[in-house]
Amino acid sequence: MNSETFRSILSVGETVAVKFKRCGNGVEHDTYESVCFFLNRFGGDLFLGVLDDGTVVGVPEKAAPDMIKNFISVISNDVLFHPTVYLDPELLRFEGHTVIHIHVPPSSEVHSYKKTVYDRVDDADNTLMHREFVSSYTAKFVIMQDRMYTENANRAVKDGPITLENLEPTSKNPIIATFFRNIGRADRLGSGVRNLFKYSRFYSGSSPQFREGDVFRIIVPLNEAYSYDYKLGQERPDTVDTNFDTIDTIDTIPTLDLVSRNLTTEENVVLELLTRDAALTQKQVQNTTGYSLSTVKRIMARLQKEGVITRIGNNRSGKWQVNG
Repeated sequence: MNSETFRSILSVGETVAVKFKRCGNGVEHDTYESVCFFLNRFGGDLFLGVLDDGTVVGVPEKAAPDMIKNFISVISNDVLFHPTVYLDPELLRFEGHTVIHIHVPPSSEVHSYKKTVYDRVDDADNTLMHREFVSSYTAKFVIMQDRMYTENANRAVKDGPITLENLEPTSKNPIIATFFRNIGRADRLGSGVRNLFKYSRFYSGSSPQFREGDVFRIIVPLNEAYSYDYKLGQERPDTVDTNFDTIDTIDTIPTLDLVSRNLTTEENVVLELLTRDAALTQKQVQNTTGYSLSTVKRIMARLQKEGVITRIGNNRSGKWQVNG
């Protein structure tokens, strides 16, 4: 894996197929749990020496070979890891740090670590937590070529579209939601909406749509040619077709002609926002994009370092200049 590919992964952050592990004092138990999860689902990539927020701190360079040896020893031990699996960790050098990358392919077998099978099926959990159980409406999860959508019976607190600006998270079934959070099957209230707005942009260039009503609907546009992980490094289409019959409005992100800059998708998104409004603060960029504040700071720091943007004036009353 080259540095630019790794940089793009860091900018996106953790996903269902990417996990970061600190591993400052050796390979920890949760690393093997994540390996199990990837094997039992759709595969993924582990990066040891990276904090949860995507900050690269590295692993001790001299200890890295022994960490890899110990990792291979554990996944080859049938008593600890069953059935055993062969994986080939690689060492990466990134901005002076040593990172261990482990690619985990999906497996046709069910794997366990210390006799525990690690797997996660969030869709069913979310359906239970958000459903209005007095309704007989059939819950739906449909995947199409240009979108996927869900419909579920709902006890609405208002009617109309939900955006990051008007989001007011409300627990529909607090007892069920608390149960799933306590066993690690659910995140904090409202995080699902924010994550969909964040990650949908990487896979379609557009935002999802949420509609509150007696039937709660989520529509996520899909565009394989635009997708973040589709032939990484190739040009993405300049326009994204979001004319869905069942969607009233989709917030499409226009893309600048910046392919020659070798910027990542999320860097282009931030740059487009600054081009539209040079007075935007980092907090405003965070609220608009759905990225974490640490991700926004990292993106803008890199854009400044590369000379793509320049800060004019002070932090309180200044503005951003996009350099041609």
